[in-house]
Amino acid sequence: MRRALGYCFYACRCPMRGPGQRQNKQREFRFLKADGCDKVRRDRLAQKRLGHAWPRRLRGVDTMALIDPSTVVSCIRSELARGRIVVANFSDTAKAALFYVIALSLAGTIAATTSTWGASTLHVLMLTPAAAVLVMMLLVTDDGRYRAAWTSLDLHKAGLNGWPFAIMVPTLVLGGTYAVTWVSGLAEIHAPVTNGLLKFFLVALLGLAFSTFFAMGEEIGWRGYMLPRLKTLGVLRAMLVVGFLQGVWHLPIMLATPWYHSSGSKFIVVPLFLVTLTLAGVLFGYLRFTSGSVWPCAIAHAVYNIAWDTLTGITAASSSPETLEYVAGESGILPILGLSVVAAWIWIARRTAVISASGYTSGESTASAKSRR
Repeated sequence: MRRALGYCFYACRCPMRGPGQRQNKQREFRFLKADGCDKVRRDRLAQKRLGHAWPRRLRGVDTMALIDPSTVVSCIRSELARGRIVVANFSDTAKAALFYVIALSLAGTIAATTSTWGASTLHVLMLTPAAAVLVMMLLVTDDGRYRAAWTSLDLHKAGLNGWPFAIMVPTLVLGGTYAVTWVSGLAEIHAPVTNGLLKFFLVALLGLAFSTFFAMGEEIGWRGYMLPRLKTLGVLRAMLVVGFLQGVWHLPIMLATPWYHSSGSKFIVVPLFLVTLTLAGVLFGYLRFTSGSVWPCAIAHAVYNIAWDTLTGITAASSSPETLEYVAGESGILPILGLSVVAAWIWIARRTAVISASGYTSGESTASAKSRR
C-alpha cells in the first residue's frame, strides 16, 4: 500500500508546465515505478532525474493527470495480497511493545477458547510468541522482506557453547529443590523400579526433544525477537523486563483455566511465579547473548519443564500439594532462591562477558532492522 501511495506522491510533486513536459515527467514516473528499489533510493533517483528539489507540501496538482486510477487500485490490491497491511518504520522499542501486545492478545484468546483446545491448551499457547513474530515481520512491518531480519533471530546458529550450561543449571536448581524437600520430610520420593529405569530415562529424553520444540515457540519471541530490541534499556534491565513480561503473558492461562498451576492460592502462586520468571529471564538472557543463539534458551527452558514434570512425578507431598507448590515445584520459594544465586553469579562474575556479547554500549540507540541495512 505504501508503494502505491508513493506512486501518487511522486505524481503529485511533479510540476506541470505544458503537454510536452507532462509527457516527459510521466515517462520519468513510469521509470521510477518500474524501479524495484526501496524508498530512500527512489527519493534520490527522483530528485536526480526530475532535476529539482521537491517542495514539502503538495501544490494541488491533480494526481490523476499522471496515473490511471485503475493502476493505483491494482497496486494497492497487490500489496494487500502480499500481506503488508501496515508498513511503518517503528523503533526497536516500539516493535518490542507491539510484539508483546500481539502475543498477550493471542494468549488471552487461547485462554478464552480453552474448551476448543482441551489438554493441548498449553502446547498451543507456547507457539503464540512465534506466531506474534511472524505477524510483526510480515504484516506490521516489512522486515520480513529482508534476510538480515530473519537471521537476527539467530535460529541458524546452534550455540553449542551454551548447551552444557543450559542443561546443567535447571537440573541443579530443581534437583537441589526437590532434594531439600525429600531430606526435610516435606515430601517423599517414589523412585522408579530398577527394571523400568531405562524406560524412565528414555521417556524423559523423548519428552525433552518434544518440550524443546514447544519451548522454541516461546523463545523465538522472548529471546529471539524481543530481548535484542530492548537492549537500549540496559542489558540487565532488558533481561529482567523480558522475564517479567513473559510471566505476565502466562497469567491468562493461569487465572482462567485449570491447566496450569491450578493448586494453591492464586494470591500466593502468581507473585511467586512472576518472581521466578523474572529471575529466569537473566539465565535465558545470558544464554542468548553469550551463545549468540536462541537454541540454548529453548533447551534450558525445556530442561526446566522436564525436570519439574519428572521430579513432581516421583514426589509425593507428606502434608498437602499446596505446600509442595509453595516451597518447590516450578516456582516455589526454593527454586526462587536457586535462580537468585544463578542470576547474582551471572551479573557479578560474568557481567563484562554478557555486556560485551550483547553489543550494548551506554547511550546506544539501537537502529531498527531496516535502517541497519
